[in-house]
Amino acid sequence: MANKSDVWQAADRDALQSWQENAAAGRPVYQIERGQMDVALLDLPRTNHAELPDGQHHHAHAAPQGLAALRLPSNSRWRRALNQGQGYTACGWIFDGDTEFDTIGMMEWIRLAPVDRAKGVVRIAEGTLVINRQGQDLSIETRPAPPLDSRIELIHSADADWNALQSALFKIRLG
Repeated sequence: MANKSDVWQAADRDALQSWQENAAAGRPVYQIERGQMDVALLDLPRTNHAELPDGQHHHAHAAPQGLAALRLPSNSRWRRALNQGQGYTACGWIFDGDTEFDTIGMMEWIRLAPVDRAKGVVRIAEGTLVINRQGQDLSIETRPAPPLDSRIELIHSADADWNALQSALFKIRLG
């Protein structure tokens, strides 16, 4: 299935034709325009029966970045990390699994943070608070089981007073 053939350039058509001649192993190519295709094509028998190689060794798996890569050093209760890229600055915190936050305080802190985006998965008395804010759009979810650790990330298109935000964050930390 060769999608979006209605917007191809001549070079795109040439590249597809070259691929079909050199690598398609006689398999047909069906050009699809504007997402419209004959669904009967899905019922055609498979013509490529060659076993596919395990591609794991061919792919460089990106290491986690940003807050996902953040780990706590031994015996640390929390850690902060700053990151910049693509015109944004991010500040993230990770807290150990014993740190608990005030539920209402966390929702207000996320809602009022003067940043473009705020997201977090934090431990609260009720279990877990999953919170995500982009602009004025706010999504809140609670789960009964606590998370392994608490992670919060703020993202902004300009510099922010991360120290003041951290100070306010620490005031809603219960333990």
